[in-house]
Amino acid sequence: MPRKVKCYGPYCEPYGIKHDKENVRKISGKNYCPKCYEYIMKEREQRDKLYNYIAKIYDLPFATPLIKKHIKQLHEQGLSYKKIYALVHYCAEIKKDYRLPDSKYGILILSNQYPEMVRYYKDKKYHKEKNKGKENKKITIKVDSNHFSNNAYKNSKIYDMEEDE
Repeated sequence: MPRKVKCYGPYCEPYGIKHDKENVRKISGKNYCPKCYEYIMKEREQRDKLYNYIAKIYDLPFATPLIKKHIKQLHEQGLSYKKIYALVHYCAEIKKDYRLPDSKYGILILSNQYPEMVRYYKDKKYHKEKNKGKENKKITIKVDSNHFSNNAYKNSKIYDMEEDE
């Protein structure tokens, strides 16, 4: 009978589920079943993508420890890494009048912009759904160019200096 080991993934650990030792994979010394392993790897990939994006935004070689700490705090408060990425993207690129705080202060202050970001993306999604299936019809209007080049008021103000009176 194969030995059973504990899975530390989010789907198994709260319920105390154990798996065969042959079926689990290790990450940082912890065992994960295939389902939890995929989830953890995807989450790590999203976190690394967020770190790289923040380093690019702040023009740093890598994310500072304080920024990483703030990301961890936001993640523990219930925000996924995708939502944190969207928040930073909204504050940095979409909301033009908002100045990002200096990197030495971290990004925790950006969480104040979260309700506004959610409202922006909801409105964007609503307008996209509203316009779904609609077609932009092209209408060509032909305008007589002589009408715009002939300015009677301007011509009445021009004086010919060579004219003999």
